[in-house]
Amino acid sequence: MHIKVVDVSARGSGVTYRLAYSNAIKKYLLGDTFFVQYDSHVETSGVDQSILVIPVVSMLAPVAWALGADLELDALDETYLHSLDKVRRVLTTWYPRFSCSGVLNVRNVVRNQFGGTRTCLLFSGGVDAFTSYTRHRDEKPDLVSVWCHDPRLHEEEKWECVKAAARWLSERDGVTSLQVKSNLTQINDRLLNHVFGVSWYAHVAHGLLQLSLCAPITAVRDIGRVRIASGSPQDRLYPWGSHPSIDNNVAWAGVVATHDAVEMSRQEKLRYMCATDRDCLTKLKVCHTHPLNCAKCEKCFRTIVGLCIEGVDPRDCGFHADDRTLNNIRRSIVAGKMPTPGSEMVEWEVLQRCLAEETGPNFIGSREFFTWLRSYDFSRHRIRRWRRTRWVYLLEWMRFLRSMRSGKVTMQHLKYVRYWAICRLHLIQYHGRRVIAGKLGFLRPPA
Repeated sequence: MHIKVVDVSARGSGVTYRLAYSNAIKKYLLGDTFFVQYDSHVETSGVDQSILVIPVVSMLAPVAWALGADLELDALDETYLHSLDKVRRVLTTWYPRFSCSGVLNVRNVVRNQFGGTRTCLLFSGGVDAFTSYTRHRDEKPDLVSVWCHDPRLHEEEKWECVKAAARWLSERDGVTSLQVKSNLTQINDRLLNHVFGVSWYAHVAHGLLQLSLCAPITAVRDIGRVRIASGSPQDRLYPWGSHPSIDNNVAWAGVVATHDAVEMSRQEKLRYMCATDRDCLTKLKVCHTHPLNCAKCEKCFRTIVGLCIEGVDPRDCGFHADDRTLNNIRRSIVAGKMPTPGSEMVEWEVLQRCLAEETGPNFIGSREFFTWLRSYDFSRHRIRRWRRTRWVYLLEWMRFLRSMRSGKVTMQHLKYVRYWAICRLHLIQYHGRRVIAGKLGFLRPPA
């Protein structure tokens, strides 16, 4: 198997990539043309091809490592080539199903020389991103918001909310806000999830991809450091797509990446924000479902409880919460819809330990809820998988319907429906082959 980047075209502030690959790869990549569109501040035509190709390589390389495919390129930055080798060793250690047989063939390895004293920060508008910005505000970092996977390309309302938060910081503090739009995540991650037993974007791809999307920006804007906010603290790290072992090894030319604020838990970040910049809390966007915050998903629930613990009214932070919200959280936990074993469970146990004996202001019935939460035994908590699955699918369906609530069906909606249907078709074929292989007595059917 092989994958080859046959063309890299820069025009204005955009880059287009054209691929060629063997037939066995088609069901994973689905298409042969991908693009990245940068902000008007970023002119890509003057950037060397060895840097322009970095974003698409960051998407292709993990797929090639997993499948054992060869990846062929005309040119690549020397420093980035070495960093990929480090990232590969980490991922193949974490995920034993990944093949180690693929080879990265680069015709022209280029030693680029750039990277100044300026910094940039990947910015999504969430707790982690706002905390990292507040910690490094004095550096005046460029804020880079990525429209790629979350929000998806048809979710224009969600994207406008992300841009609005970055624009607010830009106007308040005089920093530059940059936007990046790309379809590099529109591969068959659902099939990759099942073949390799991971959530592809979350567990494998997102840290390397988002950092690598910044490569042309750093070449144009004299940036020497790219920061990505941590999602988990040092004492609770686990295999994840954005992890110090991955992010801190990503580099190109004279630019280095940093996995920021790993020493802080999510609750400590909220506490830090309360102490240093409460205004930022009013612009929080943590939800994967709603353009702002739905106050119905696990992440919104967790953030609402965290804010109440710190004495902050979640209604002042963009959450549509009322007197029923905390009761809904309690019922969701008792019914086994959440939290799932692992990271979610640990986060709720941390919230439980953060509860003070003397509760603060009684926002939306928080005192009664905290009395219940303090006594709940998470060690005996069991997830009801059917209820959880039904709940998650309902939220996903609401997410898609919300993106269409204006009544305007755009081309991006139609493209997403087509993409979703193709992914599902390949997934059905994969499971069918597994059933047939099992009936025939094969121990491990081909992927």
